[in-house]
Amino acid sequence: MENINIARYEHKYLVQPSQLAEIKRFIAPYTAADPYTPPGEWYGIKTLYLDSPNYFLYRLHERKCEERIKLRVRGYMASGSPAKLEVKRRVNDVVVKDSHLLPSDTSIDASPDCEFSRVRQQFSAEPKMLIHYERLAFTGKNGEYLRVTIDRNIRFQPMQEWDLDGRRGDWQTLPSRLLLELKYCREAPSWMEDLIARFQLKRCGFSKYGRSVRRFQEQEKTAARPFAVLRARVA
Repeated sequence: MENINIARYEHKYLVQPSQLAEIKRFIAPYTAADPYTPPGEWYGIKTLYLDSPNYFLYRLHERKCEERIKLRVRGYMASGSPAKLEVKRRVNDVVVKDSHLLPSDTSIDASPDCEFSRVRQQFSAEPKMLIHYERLAFTGKNGEYLRVTIDRNIRFQPMQEWDLDGRRGDWQTLPSRLLLELKYCREAPSWMEDLIARFQLKRCGFSKYGRSVRRFQEQEKTAARPFAVLRARVA
């Protein structure tokens, strides 16, 4: 089992689908296709988020706390791809991600000796939300660590089981444009700054888990409202 620890900056931007081709042309001299993904192709990601019984980790995000944690199991649509147990911490503007790669024959609800298991126990965390989406991924050339990712077709469903596939008819789509992320260590290269200026990109906060939980809780409140009115009338 492999443990990977990365500290980096991650900046997010929403872009129009019509801008995709031009953005790809702009970054082509500085990036290459991620070697672990089909070159130039979208690939599917499925992520199961865990949280405490009272959604404490979600509330850290909603309150914009300086320190936030996400606990998740990540897999890929390609058959045979191993899953990863991940702890993602944000302290101010720095993101630290601890990943534990599971052997392909290991169940995703396994509890190996790793940071994920310790944080899960600390918060009594269990599955809460399953999110699927498609991604284009690029890495830096010349050995420098950086990543550019573009996500589309983000969809979610509440999930209380250790399941990365979900139920076919339960998906809901998060309305959004394409989600562009620029990820780097230390300082952003000058071409990233040029990219932001060229396309007039505005940095935003976009949490797939946060938006999914918020949408689900709003729907729960809306569904419960008629019953509350009925109870009041009967009383």
